[in-house]
Amino acid sequence: MPDSPPTRPAFEWDDDDLPAARHTAATGGPEDGAAGEDEPAPDLEFTGEVVEWRGPAPFHFLVVPKEECAWLTEVMREVTYGWGMVPVTGRVGGTDFTTSLWPRKGSFYVPLKDAVRHAEGIELGDTVRVALTIRSG
Repeated sequence: MPDSPPTRPAFEWDDDDLPAARHTAATGGPEDGAAGEDEPAPDLEFTGEVVEWRGPAPFHFLVVPKEECAWLTEVMREVTYGWGMVPVTGRVGGTDFTTSLWPRKGSFYVPLKDAVRHAEGIELGDTVRVALTIRSG
């Protein structure tokens, strides 16, 4: 992890100065074959349990592991469009999607849209692997 906040937007980092959070212990790094040959490695990849946040309408989320949240907080300062939301593109299984990470109580939540859950057969309580790439603007 860099000692100071990044000086360039996260989506423009070179391979030499990528934050440690890009390759989490849970993923084993890009060598595990998650990214295709022509696809850049995601900024963040992890496996988590699908949880529900009950409100006026229930939402399904993955919670970003705590060890990645400090890095995301730094990135958030450069890419948020408001309220600390971090725009990302994601991939679960064979389904690509766009969303924004929701900051909540020192963590970040990855919303799993119904279209993604239905396409991949994901239910509440399932363990799911997600790859995320920070989007500009």
